[in-house]
Amino acid sequence: MKIWNETDPVSGTTIAWEDRRVGRRATTTIWMDGRSHPPENAAHERGGFTTGAWEGSTLVAHHNAHEGRQIRRNGAPAATRRR
Repeated sequence: MKIWNETDPVSGTTIAWEDRRVGRRATTTIWMDGRSHPPENAAHERGGFTTGAWEGSTLVAHHNAHEGRQIRRNGAPAATRRR
């Protein structure tokens, strides 16, 4: 797992934490700048949207678990997660 911060170029404050885990292609972004989650009918990233805040020394993240879909060659949707 690799974790790094993204900073605001003007103020130098951390606006997001990024993490990438072994075996995953996508990077998870945890927004720390107070932005709200997008509305349900808005376009979403495949992995959902995550905001976070520090509670003492613990980073608490809130994630909307948008479940992305893939289209098979025959046009039928397929879940991206196996159950």
